[in-house]
Amino acid sequence: MLDILAFYLALMTLIMLLCGQTYWFLMHPFIHFWRTIGSKRTYMIVLPLVFTMALLLFLFRNRLLAIRFAPNPFLIGLGALSYVLNTYLYIQSRKFLGTRTLFGLSELAADNNSGTFIFQGIYRRTRNPRYISGWFFIFAIAAMTNYLAIWLLLPFSVLGFYIIIRFEEKELYLRFGDRYADYVKRVPRFFLFSRVEPLNNEKSNGCSQQ
Repeated sequence: MLDILAFYLALMTLIMLLCGQTYWFLMHPFIHFWRTIGSKRTYMIVLPLVFTMALLLFLFRNRLLAIRFAPNPFLIGLGALSYVLNTYLYIQSRKFLGTRTLFGLSELAADNNSGTFIFQGIYRRTRNPRYISGWFFIFAIAAMTNYLAIWLLLPFSVLGFYIIIRFEEKELYLRFGDRYADYVKRVPRFFLFSRVEPLNNEKSNGCSQQ
C-alpha cells in the first residue's frame, strides 16, 4: 500500500512540475502574441498541449518511474521537514496571490498596469516564495519516495524556475518600471533572511512575482 502511494505521489509530482513549467515556457516568451489574440484563444492553444504532455507522462509512467532506491528513514525525515517548509511558504504566499496571478491572467491582460503589487508578509523577505516552496516540495517528494526520476527533477526545476523568474522579472519591469526596480533593490530574489523597510505604498497598482 505504501509503495503504491509513493508511486502515485511521485507520478503526480512529475506531471505537475513538467506540465507546469511547460505552461509557463509557452506563456512568458510569447506573452505579447498571446495578448493580441486574447485569453480564450490562448488557453485553447496552450492547454491542449499541456494536457497532451500530461497524458504522455501518465502513459509512460512505469518507464519513467522504473528506478526507485530503498526507503531511507533519514531522508524521509528530511523530506517531512521540507514538506512542512513548503506548506508554510505556500500558505504565506497564497494570502496575497489570487487565481488570476497563478494562472497568468494578469500577464494576459491588455492593460499592462493590471494586477496588485504586493509588498507585505512573506513578500517583504523574498520576491519568489512560491518557487522556493516548489523546490522544498520537490525535495520532499524525492526524499520520501526515493525515485530516481524525482531526484533528477531537482536540478531541472532549479534551472527551469530560474529561467521562468527571469522572464517574469522582465515583464514586471516593463509593466511597472521604477516601482518594481525599487522593490528589486529592497527584496532579494530568493533569500528569506533579510527584512526591509516598507515602500511608500505597500500595496499599490502593481504585481508581485510568485
